[in-house]
Amino acid sequence: MTSRPFRLLLASRAASALATGLASVVILWVASPSGPAALALIGLAMTLPRLAALVAGVLIDRMDRRRLLALVEGGRGLTALALARAAWLPHPPLVVLAGSTALLALGSSLFGPLVSAWMPQVVPPAELTAANGLQQGVWQGASLAGYVAGGGALVLLGAGGGLMAAAALLAAALALALAVPRAGGRPAPADTSFAHEAAAGLHAVAKHPALRVLVPAALVFNLLFAPLTVGLVLLARQWHLGPTGYVALEGAWAAGNLAGGVAASRWRLLPADLARYAVLGGLPLVAGGMLGWPPAALAALLAAGIGNLLLNASALTLVQQSTPPELRGRVLGVLFALVGAAAPLGIALWGLAARLLPSAAVLVIPGTASLLAALLAAMPAGRRILGGCP
Repeated sequence: MTSRPFRLLLASRAASALATGLASVVILWVASPSGPAALALIGLAMTLPRLAALVAGVLIDRMDRRRLLALVEGGRGLTALALARAAWLPHPPLVVLAGSTALLALGSSLFGPLVSAWMPQVVPPAELTAANGLQQGVWQGASLAGYVAGGGALVLLGAGGGLMAAAALLAAALALALAVPRAGGRPAPADTSFAHEAAAGLHAVAKHPALRVLVPAALVFNLLFAPLTVGLVLLARQWHLGPTGYVALEGAWAAGNLAGGVAASRWRLLPADLARYAVLGGLPLVAGGMLGWPPAALAALLAAGIGNLLLNASALTLVQQSTPPELRGRVLGVLFALVGAAAPLGIALWGLAARLLPSAAVLVIPGTASLLAALLAAMPAGRRILGGCP
């Protein structure tokens, strides 16, 4: 994993993740005084545009991926500048925050399937799992740095200054994306309608036994993981931890995922391993939530982050290897679109029920999702289907 295209792509991913983590902390903290409903709205703005991944898959398979990544990062940088201007207002309108956040997330909706479809082109097949883990670990590590930077920006620069810094980082991600060499020739021109091209991804998912399991499972998993997406900021407020405590909770989760990425070279893609990764991702969260003690929650997030990274990146490799190269963008677009549909729905449901649920639900519900994934991977039918992957 020492090729120049991979290193440049990894560096662009890191700069983009650093900017996203910084911006997320600032935006959620600015909106949090308005309560759970406002956070649910921001969460929807962060996740609802992921539905665009279904259409993005066609673009990924038909456009030069370097140019598409540059367009995405350039657009996100301009949006961050507009969001910074709004954040400098004495009382930023929630609708402006949510609208600008949605535009940032719209660019992000292309990033996940684009990089995932591009990865098999820049690393050998034998290194694909480790590369997936490394790029996800780097993303989490950069996000951790972004959370810390976001907390510092709130104190030293204010919300507007922090978002200006995020825009500068996105400009760096753009420059790095433009430096990635093109892989192979140009994509083949489309000879069918756009709708037919998009439907090909759905057809590929429906036809392959493993994809029929992995893709719907990802939808349910992310539906139940929604409380962790925006709930840690409320947990920090309920426990009177302040911005530093909030950043510590987010940082523990990111650090765990980074540690999982470092362990990528030891992975084996076996169904039994997927079940163990899911248990590692679930049990600590359930235990940490039930204990209701901040140090226990920090330890739980750290340990569960390792299992979460191992589970997600291993499942992503199975999807990549089960998909024909010419369809990877569309199949991954379907995967990310369904995940994108689950996240805002889960956030909306959690926003409505947050006042009725104990604070432990922020950790217990996502932990339960991981344990359900472990059960699926450990069942005889699950082992048989996943064992048939390449």
